Amino acid sequence: MTPPKVHWTNLLFLVGAHLMAVLAIYYMVAIHFSWWTLGFGVLWATLCGLSITGGYHRLFSHATYKASLPLRAFYLAF
Repeated sequence: MTPPKVHWTNLLFLVGAHLMAVLAIYYMVAIHFSWWTLGFGVLWATLCGLSITGGYHRLFSHATYKASLPLRAFYLAF
């Protein structure tokens, strides 16, 4: 049995993206810390989490779930 072929472009992109994320976290914590940035990050993650679970999954997977136009726009924005 032959070993699976390595897709170097995909591998380098994924490793590079995660490495950059770790370096960005280090930079934000050790060099340029701001409570505003931390608060905004928590708020952004919360709004995105709501949009993914309530919007993308529930709105598009369950036909019985209906949402008003402003709520759909909120889901779309995040």
